[in-house]
Amino acid sequence: MAPTIGLDLGGTKVLAGLVEEDGTVLACERRRIAGLSLRALVATVAEAVAALGVDAPIGAGVPALLDLRTGVAVRCVHLPLGGLVVADLLGADVVDNDATCAVLAEWTLGAARGCDHVVMLTLGTGIGGGLVLGGRIYRGAVGAAGELGHFPVDLDGPSCFGGCPGRGCLEALCSGSALARDGSILLGTPITGEEITARALAGDPEAVRLVETLGDRLGAGLAGIAMSLNPEVIVLGGGVLNAGELLLEPARAELRHRALAPARDVRVVAAGLGEEAGMIGAALLARQSVPRTVPFG
Repeated sequence: MAPTIGLDLGGTKVLAGLVEEDGTVLACERRRIAGLSLRALVATVAEAVAALGVDAPIGAGVPALLDLRTGVAVRCVHLPLGGLVVADLLGADVVDNDATCAVLAEWTLGAARGCDHVVMLTLGTGIGGGLVLGGRIYRGAVGAAGELGHFPVDLDGPSCFGGCPGRGCLEALCSGSALARDGSILLGTPITGEEITARALAGDPEAVRLVETLGDRLGAGLAGIAMSLNPEVIVLGGGVLNAGELLLEPARAELRHRALAPARDVRVVAAGLGEEAGMIGAALLARQSVPRTVPFG
């Protein structure tokens, strides 16, 4: 089958890729979309697709709580897509949550290949979640399952981002936005999560402590996920994972400390497909010749 196009929209960027059936990325375009108006966002995505230079089926992953019966983004914290039919806006043939796209790719081609029970978290500007349960992608009753970024971890924790009414959500504690917030408070000056990670990898002790604290919090959340869903593997992706074992080691330790056997024996691994997982998964979805929304099951 001819290559398909995958779109992965995140809180700050869009990746558009031409992808073969085996996951090989033939071409990829990246555009920054943070802070854009809806009109500018749509134009930027269209520009990225046009730059690929081909006419092919398009699958799109978006960081939104979707009602897949209608294709409407019921809630989208980081982009101005709330209340809109995303496929129509983006000219896509199929649309799904971005983390669901990512877990599809990792389950099919990446770090979770061969597993029947998989949880994936994408740790970027926010935190998304995707589920494979019993050997099938799980989307819930209307498509809203897997919103693990809003899994509560600390009842008295910091307010969540983007208008979420919660406090102490996983996203409020472990996302790139949380890392930037904590670093800015500690240092007394604005700093990005990427800058903190770079400092940590270079050995800066304050930055290392920030990343390790993020890992401790993440491990507490993973313990709850492990006890709730008992997956074989939890796959972690997104830009925050650039910290590597500085983040993963304390997260695994906290998980083992908090969760009960045998659920605590779950493997916790970095995404095998890196930041392209969501894009590749969206392109795989485009191979399902289903207009506008994806099937349940």
